Amino acid sequence: DRGPTRDYNSSISPDGTKLASLATKQGQDIIVIRDIEGGVLKEISSIGSPDPKSPPCWSPDGVRLSYVSGGDIWILNADGTNRINLTNSPAIDALALGNAGHGQMDPACLDDAVWSPDGKSVLYHRGLGGGQNILTLASIDGTISRNLTPPGRWRNVTFSPNGDKIVFDDNLGGSGLSMVDPDGQNLMKVGKTATDFNPRFSPDGTKFCYTVGLLGPLM
Repeated sequence: DRGPTRDYNSSISPDGTKLASLATKQGQDIIVIRDIEGGVLKEISSIGSPDPKSPPCWSPDGVRLSYVSGGDIWILNADGTNRINLTNSPAIDALALGNAGHGQMDPACLDDAVWSPDGKSVLYHRGLGGGQNILTLASIDGTISRNLTPPGRWRNVTFSPNGDKIVFDDNLGGSGLSMVDPDGQNLMKVGKTATDFNPRFSPDGTKFCYTVGLLGPLM
């Protein structure tokens, strides 16, 4: 059995001891975990399982990973067990959150979901076509799925450290940045110009920084 040919799009576990990566094996993408100290390789998805189309993303406690495949968000334990299709709908195009550098939002663009700080939910784009999407919050136990925004071009989402606020790019609203509560309440514009983007909270959650573009808003 030939091992993976290469690793890419890696992420470090919250405790800093492991590295989860996409890897190519027999022409298919799989997820592998390496022990950073010893370099031990463990395949936690294999040929024939849902083919990951996004970098694996660690839950805050390091127990689970999320990834996107087939237009859905999948959750599994870091040892490869208990694989769950969180969105469970081929009609949902799950789009990346928290990743800068993409061009216009497209329902076919797939990346990873953003975990809430308590690890109980993930936030993702639900593609609507025409470059628009809705931000949706889903609990990992499947009991809650909530749209947080109207249709728009939302991207680069970040939670406050305690999870009580969510800030993101607003590429249609003219302000550049918007904020909303995890229950979908208090959606408001918080940017100063249409070129503000890529917000990040301070460790204590009282402030956030962002980038100011000079060439117009990202579309």
